[in-house]
Amino acid sequence: MSKKILIVGGSSGLGRQLAVLYAGEGCEVGVMGRRENLLTDLRELYPDNIFIKKGDISDETISHSLAELIHDLNELILLFWLHPLSISIMTSSPIRKEIQLISM
Repeated sequence: MSKKILIVGGSSGLGRQLAVLYAGEGCEVGVMGRRENLLTDLRELYPDNIFIKKGDISDETISHSLAELIHDLNELILLFWLHPLSISIMTSSPIRKEIQLISM
């Protein structure tokens, strides 16, 4: 079973680099971001490993979009939530607790 990673805020910068890193290691990576063209370019690098979903955390429908992306991954292992004001890294397995929160 491959590791399954979800990156919110992954269309560019740190999130994009994390997606490339994990997909290159064989992980299944779900990536959410605002810029669909950048997400599509990212998926083309690893079409079998990267799942994309356009979404913006300021949008009220973000929970629905996240649920769809998590469903595509089947089981989530690690979540990166990248936002200009904070970075969160959470794991859902084997323990369910936030392991790091860095406020900027």
